[in-house]
Amino acid sequence: MGAMCAAWLPALFSTLLAGVAWPEAGDSLLEQIRVRMAETLRHIPDYTCLQTIERWRQGDPCAKCQYRERLRLEVAVIGGKERWAWPGAREFEDRGLEQIVPPGAIGTGDFSGFATTIFRTPAASFQGPYPEVLEGRAAWRYDYAVPVERSRYTVRDGRHSAVVGFHGAFWVSRDTLDLLRLDVSADGLPTPPLDIASATTTISYQRTRIGESSFLLPRLSELSLSSLSERASRNRTTFTDCRQYVGQVTLRFDEAVSAGEATGPAVSQTRLPAGLTLELSLETPFDPARAAAGDVIEARLVRDVRRDGRLLAPKGARVHGRLRTVRQYLVPRSLGVLELELTRLQAPGLEAELRARLEWLGGIVAGARRRDDVVVSSSDKESAILFNGPLLRLPRGFRMQWRTL
Repeated sequence: MGAMCAAWLPALFSTLLAGVAWPEAGDSLLEQIRVRMAETLRHIPDYTCLQTIERWRQGDPCAKCQYRERLRLEVAVIGGKERWAWPGAREFEDRGLEQIVPPGAIGTGDFSGFATTIFRTPAASFQGPYPEVLEGRAAWRYDYAVPVERSRYTVRDGRHSAVVGFHGAFWVSRDTLDLLRLDVSADGLPTPPLDIASATTTISYQRTRIGESSFLLPRLSELSLSSLSERASRNRTTFTDCRQYVGQVTLRFDEAVSAGEATGPAVSQTRLPAGLTLELSLETPFDPARAAAGDVIEARLVRDVRRDGRLLAPKGARVHGRLRTVRQYLVPRSLGVLELELTRLQAPGLEAELRARLEWLGGIVAGARRRDDVVVSSSDKESAILFNGPLLRLPRGFRMQWRTL
């Protein structure tokens, strides 16, 4: 798999903001917009959303190569700070987003970073308003610029970083003065040492209900990058299922615990030893049109797991894991890559951690014409299914064999 992995290190965009200060009153409409946005940003509660990222990449790992992939995470805004977790994780992580997701272009600051700099600090200068129609809505457009000496916009390419200025435009509804769209373009990128020639972000907003109130939140973000080495990336991020964040809770996707389970015998916590064969039947179908890296998967043991005559895991035990990569190479040839990871086994009275390596596929893959259309490529570090062509559906009941590490 090494030759197929993205070689370009992550590009992380973050906006870390200083204190709030107001300029002298100028344009009365602009002042109304800024006051309204400042109040909106100030009163947004801690919340979490499901974040789905579609990434398109060109020029990696070869000059003509093109691929697309999909990622899914939970993102939380807690005290104005963004934090992330894979769906199904027990808590949000303290690591930065670029340390969590697979290598590639990624951005942060969509929720309040850029908006706070523009509307709640004296960093920006403005021109406008200009009457326009945006997606069928009467709008006012303002152009703005934030010089580097007042900016907290940090651009990284994995090896180098720089604080840069930025400029762009924003649109507000003429009826409500709600923010509709915000465009951001980086200025003065120091190339070299940065291998980033341009960086632009477009964020679209909408009213979203959280609890009993509605708040102005991002619904869609697009990030486009180009490099000096003729590589290009485009991310399209959608935000759904937003809800108020009320504390560190397990983000569960499995079945609810019944009253009988809650009051049953104590659960034995263990780790499965190395060298065990796990014959599994997939419970979570893989649909390439919807699946994303980060999605939780579940399978069941099709026969008992024993060692020296001792039962270690019974037939029917649930095995949990997640998708690590869902990627489709387009050029110079079509090749699908699906990486999986198993992490946990559950049975009555038993919960076991595990690490395992995929060894064998025995199910029928919908759409496969030949036996070599779908093959296993695995090591102790990663387990992947390679599709000789487009990603194909793996149905419920698809058989796999894994060996514990």
